[in-house]
Amino acid sequence: MESEKGEKWSPIFQVCTDLNLSVAIVSDENKIISYNDCTKKLLVHPMKQLKTVLHQLAESPNQVTKQELTLQGQAFIVYKNQLKEIKGYSYLLLYPADNRLELMSEIEQQLEQIVNTRFEGTLIHDLGKIIDVDERSATLFGYKRQELIHLSVFELISPEEWTKAQDAIVNRKQEPFELKGLHKNGSTIYVEVQGRPYPYKKKEVRLVALRDITERKQQEDRITYLAYHDEVTGLMNRRAFQEKVTRQLSELKSEESVVVATIGLNRLKTVNDAMGIEAGNRLVKEVSEILKQKCAPNLLVARLDGDEFIIAFTTKIEEESILSMVEEILHCFDEPLQLDEFYFHVHLCAGISMSNQVTMDVNELIRQAEVALHTIKDSTHGSIQVYEKEMSTGSIREMIIENELRHAVSKQEFSLAFHPQACLATGQLSGVEALLRWNSSALGQVSPLEFIGVAERTGLIIPIGKWVIEQACHYAANLAKELNRPVRMGVNLSPVQFVQPNLVEIITKALSDATLNPSFLELEITESVAMEDEQQVMEKLIALRELGVAVSVDDFGTGYSSLQYLSQYPIDKLKIDKSFLRVQTKTNQTIIKSIVSMGHNMGMKVIAEGVETFDDVALLQRLECDEMQGFVWTKPLPFADLLTKLKGAEAFPLQTARN
Repeated sequence: MESEKGEKWSPIFQVCTDLNLSVAIVSDENKIISYNDCTKKLLVHPMKQLKTVLHQLAESPNQVTKQELTLQGQAFIVYKNQLKEIKGYSYLLLYPADNRLELMSEIEQQLEQIVNTRFEGTLIHDLGKIIDVDERSATLFGYKRQELIHLSVFELISPEEWTKAQDAIVNRKQEPFELKGLHKNGSTIYVEVQGRPYPYKKKEVRLVALRDITERKQQEDRITYLAYHDEVTGLMNRRAFQEKVTRQLSELKSEESVVVATIGLNRLKTVNDAMGIEAGNRLVKEVSEILKQKCAPNLLVARLDGDEFIIAFTTKIEEESILSMVEEILHCFDEPLQLDEFYFHVHLCAGISMSNQVTMDVNELIRQAEVALHTIKDSTHGSIQVYEKEMSTGSIREMIIENELRHAVSKQEFSLAFHPQACLATGQLSGVEALLRWNSSALGQVSPLEFIGVAERTGLIIPIGKWVIEQACHYAANLAKELNRPVRMGVNLSPVQFVQPNLVEIITKALSDATLNPSFLELEITESVAMEDEQQVMEKLIALRELGVAVSVDDFGTGYSSLQYLSQYPIDKLKIDKSFLRVQTKTNQTIIKSIVSMGHNMGMKVIAEGVETFDDVALLQRLECDEMQGFVWTKPLPFADLLTKLKGAEAFPLQTARN
């Protein structure tokens, strides 16, 4: 264990030896752990004299202690500081109290920054020319230490990154940043670097701390790919399709239109029922391959979900030619497809929508195409339907929902249901998520999937969200009283809520009114919110952190967050989206494992949603996920029912899951 930690503090030994400084590592119990060669040269009996120094050091209320002591008849400055990244240890500097005091003060500050940053190796260069490098850095790039001396750092960096590295050197950048590096064998590696001024032979050079982030970047790339592609077919998914069509709409010429066509595969369920899901997936892949081969290069092809594909293209506004193009695509499937010893006649239908002066939104185009498709779903092969306004009966329903929502709070039609969360190590209750429910006097029970979107589009989510926060705080306080211990209460924040200027004030007042400690409120934001406006998001998250409120990222993995930015946010927890457990493929398990690993590396807890079976529980335990939430324990419950259940058993029966 000590050798493992020794690697962690090797950067300080490297720096101090270069400066001919004595340094030692000590534990919180004042046990001497290790010291460098300079200490051996300075002290006659290093271990004994270091113990004497530690005994003489005055206790300091701060983590930093600096004191002048007499040692071997000479005045010495003793500087002690904590190793933040290795809890329970400090480093001890000893140097003569002579005319170098001003320089040493600067060195102390640099050492504190270098040592307490999670880096694995160090390199010293003068305007790019390598002066010195430690063994770990050399190994990282595939070299021996002596091979790197006098080389240029640019020989270790991919050419497209030279400008970034040059800018950091010229402008003396001290913030950490990422670079694409070149291994000696020609492969690509990724490193996080942080450079600082460094005194060397009466001149200032650069000391660069290095950390290998290749594995993390590969995981990010894998998650990025899966976030934008369908797992079965490799086609774009809905998210990627939306982004590309949005770009097409922005580049349209006046006489052009973007055409969106959803293509339904009508007999997929028959194949799934007769031959199993694996066979169904093979059929879907066959269809996708034909679509990719037969569609013109300028057509976008994606898989929406299940048995639906979608295509888009830009063309002149001529309905007849558009219909002809879609018909040609469907005719590619006139011949049966072979699956093992069976031949299947696939039945494809298409629903079409076209952009115009009124409809220039990608989501509306997709919705219209789906509405058109569903009017002819299960029709004969080759059926095509163009969207017509009369098909949008759903818009009337939306208008009614909006009108009823405006009075729902005052009519006390909203309520909260509560979904408990459990620790996967102990089974103990770890938190509760508050979920909004609406029982409309006019419409009956309305699904959140239906009314939340309307509330967000109309801005009604602001007063509704305020009500939810206030109620959740009161219920959290009541739950703590009933269980004789505090329990963290999770509340979903809409993107619209998150950007409202007075959000922190609303939360502060709700906590105060409920007499609830802020640390027992957890606000859940989506990945899309986290990546909107980085500066604004950071400011809001810092304000919430200063208030004492916890923040989690909900539905994590369904979109793509740059983990470089995410790691800089004050976020406490990642919530893995339930879609990764719904189908337990090797790919999904890899994604879960990657998210857990990266979350832990960034000091975050990880919780999985949608846990429905004991097999799910066992899988999450193997993958070292921290917490779970799902129907395997209970469905969301009204507060009274939640209390009854928790008072009966305030833990999930992990033993049952293991058996």
